[in-house]
This record gives sequence, structure tokens and C-alpha cells, in this order.
Amino acid sequence: MNARALVDRLAASPAVPMTGAAVTLAIGLVFIFVGAPHPWGWQGIDQYHYLAIDLAQGRPFETFDVPWGYGYFLALFYWLFGPTPLPALVVQALLNATVPVMVYAYAARAFDRRVAAVATLLVACLSFNTVYVS
Repeated sequence: MNARALVDRLAASPAVPMTGAAVTLAIGLVFIFVGAPHPWGWQGIDQYHYLAIDLAQGRPFETFDVPWGYGYFLALFYWLFGPTPLPALVVQALLNATVPVMVYAYAARAFDRRVAAVATLLVACLSFNTVYVS
């Protein structure tokens, strides 16, 4: 089997999107539980933590400085589990792990399986979104 046939066979494998999802999830969980390379000293959820605590306790969203959607998302988890961001971050990592699968599905239809495999592996390993999951 020549190299091109091997690449085509690997690119057509259903393992490609699942491997991409597993890699993204693993990176996201490492960033959550070990530490993430946040830019410029940013600590992650910053003021959303305090906004979510207020929202979980029934207080209003009192700022226009940040979008409200993530505050309510986080508040749901704070209401269910207490004021810890870990459950919400794990759910975010799980949702983010679907991105390589979606990229593969789209790219395989729009281009071909080889392009889809490369795009999937790139987004799995290099997505800046994975940093923001944590």
C-alpha cells in the first residue's frame, strides 16, 4: 500500500472525528484541572463568577459590561452544585469536544475526507476555544 492510499484510508476512518473529540476533551480537562495558558493574566471566568453567584441567589444581572448569556449559564450550575465553576467548565469541555466532529462532518461534505481529517486534527489540537473552555 502506498502512502497516499494509507492517508486516504486513515482519513476515511470514523476514528478521525472521535479522536479529534477525545484530544480536544483531554486538552480541555487538563486546562481545567491543571491550568490553562490564559492570555494577559486573565484568570478565566473573572467577574462572571460573582455575577453567577448573585443570579443563582435570585438577584438581577446588574451590569452591561459583559454579555448576560454566560452569566445565566454559569448561574444554573451554581444553583445546582453551589458556587464552584468546575461542573460548568466540565460541561463546556464536553460541548467543545463536539467541535472537531462538526468540523469533520462539514468539511467531508464541502471538500473531501482528507481535507476533513486535516481540519479536524487542527481544530482538535490548536483551537483557542479550548483555552477559553477553562
